[in-house]
Amino acid sequence: MGKSGKRWVDLALVLAVVALLAVLAIFVKPLTTADAVAFLRTSGMACKGCAASVREAAVPQRPVDCEECTSRIVTTVNGRKGVAWVAVDKGGGEVVVGFDSASIRPEAIAATITGAGYRSSVTRVVSADQYSKMPGGNHAVRMGATGCGGGCGMGK
Repeated sequence: MGKSGKRWVDLALVLAVVALLAVLAIFVKPLTTADAVAFLRTSGMACKGCAASVREAAVPQRPVDCEECTSRIVTTVNGRKGVAWVAVDKGGGEVVVGFDSASIRPEAIAATITGAGYRSSVTRVVSADQYSKMPGGNHAVRMGATGCGGGCGMGK
């Protein structure tokens, strides 16, 4: 292969790497730092298993307590710009979300959960500093940026 052939191969490799980096940049969520924490009262059964059990038992809306519903809430809320982490208290009916208050409002987080098929409303909002001083109030450090979904028993 001559010099010009090698240059074309080098150019093609560089373009392939640039294209790959551009695609990855689109799909990678930038790290968000929480300056506030929202507590949301959440109930509902949006997965097929929960909906079937409600029909059979004629149970009214109850706190989110199954793994599929928990995972759905965590995934949905984590997809929003400005959300740093999410924790679901399975069975306790509370979703706790660390967020950047300049990027998203807590009411928009509740609306996101409602849009996923659950009932959700903001019960209170505290600063990240206030939250870190609460018992069990360091989810971002203990569970990482995405949260465990409540299965680890944190916050109990």
